[in-house]
Amino acid sequence: MNLPEHIALLSPSKNAEVALLELARQIANRDELEIQEVLSDSYILEVCSREKLGRKDKLKLVRAKLEQIRFPLLKDLESRLERCKKAIQKELGLTLELPAQLEGDTISLRLKFRSEVDVLNASKKLGSLAKMDQTKEIFSILSGEI
Repeated sequence: MNLPEHIALLSPSKNAEVALLELARQIANRDELEIQEVLSDSYILEVCSREKLGRKDKLKLVRAKLEQIRFPLLKDLESRLERCKKAIQKELGLTLELPAQLEGDTISLRLKFRSEVDVLNASKKLGSLAKMDQTKEIFSILSGEI
């Protein structure tokens, strides 16, 4: 099976081509469609026709769309995690490191201090972090409760 012309023009590597075709095949089997129909989704066609985007960015968006179609729950959970992470960053100025692709149930946070005052301020922020709804949601998602 070959990629349709609008995607082939993006010159994907062999690995990228195989990955796109495999995602499309899985979607086609699940939704009883032809692979070409999946790869000719209106959003994918629109992305491939964007003149201001480079081919790598186009391929990234095409793959992301196919993953969203193939794994809607996973993409929804990742989106929720990202919203929580951004809210925490905005409110407390803390940048959390979440496990990639929901592989794990722990988050990381790196703190740097220049003085005792910095340590005290960080401890207050950590106390606030523990009480935030977004923190609870993150741990609920990572533990599989949601």
